[in-house]
Amino acid sequence: STTHPQPQSTSGAPTDVDVLRVQGPDGQERVLNEPAERQLWGVLNQNQGQAIYALETALRAIKAMGAPTQELFKLSRAKSNCIRFQESERVRLDEEGQAVVEQATQAMREADQAKLALAGAEERATAAEKRAEEAERRAEAAEKKAEKAEEDAAKAREVADSERVLRRTSSELVSQLTARVAGLEKEVDALKADLEVARGENTQLERLRIGAELLVNELQVPQPDGTTTLEARLLSISNRFGALRRESFEAGVFWTLVMEQTHYGDSLDLQGLSLGMVPGFSDEEMEELKKKAAPVAATLAGLLASFAFPLPSPPSDE
Repeated sequence: STTHPQPQSTSGAPTDVDVLRVQGPDGQERVLNEPAERQLWGVLNQNQGQAIYALETALRAIKAMGAPTQELFKLSRAKSNCIRFQESERVRLDEEGQAVVEQATQAMREADQAKLALAGAEERATAAEKRAEEAERRAEAAEKKAEKAEEDAAKAREVADSERVLRRTSSELVSQLTARVAGLEKEVDALKADLEVARGENTQLERLRIGAELLVNELQVPQPDGTTTLEARLLSISNRFGALRRESFEAGVFWTLVMEQTHYGDSLDLQGLSLGMVPGFSDEEMEELKKKAAPVAATLAGLLASFAFPLPSPPSDE
């Protein structure tokens, strides 16, 4: 006998012949194409095809031979028996298929549970990955904090070193400043002493200034033209001394002539005296005359002092 070829999918996917479609407990249609299921349905389809092919062949032969109706009836009964056999086989195969479906459904439940377990495992793995990432981020943050702390510690060490250098430098500067202050205090003490000396000298200078001012006022030293200071008057005091000597000499001559007039009256030749010394005396004779006049001149000077100071103004011609 020959068998009809089974339909195959050109894409390699199972066709309607070797694909089992069942309705699951959730009401959704499921496609079962496990190798065992495809093999079972392949056997069923192969037997059915052989039976149908045999009946068709017999009918064609009877028709060609012109067999009587009784034979056709037998053939029809045989066909019916074959169909009933096929139906019983189909029922048996349906029952076996139902068992396979139940097994497949159980397998699908287990697969769903496995998927749920896998999903839970994936969720736990994802959570673990997230925790690992969070731990890694925390580790990175801790590492950064550690680096920052190390940098801060380095800066703190630098600041401490700078402070130590600053304290050492400050101590040296304080020592230098202390020594400088001590030196300045000594200089201040010396300056105070010099100031006291200067004050004493200034007092003496002030006294000298007052004395000099009294002197030039007493001597009636005039202020030189174009000047206003006491120094200028002191510098011109020698000129004033010359003038005073001349005035004193003139005063002595004046009062001597006045005194002689009180002694000799009109007999005194004032015009002759105004001509000066009588010529003809030798140096020895002049020295002798000076010796005789010296003690008398001192006595007359004492007598005439009250008249000479203050010096009166010379009489006018009027």
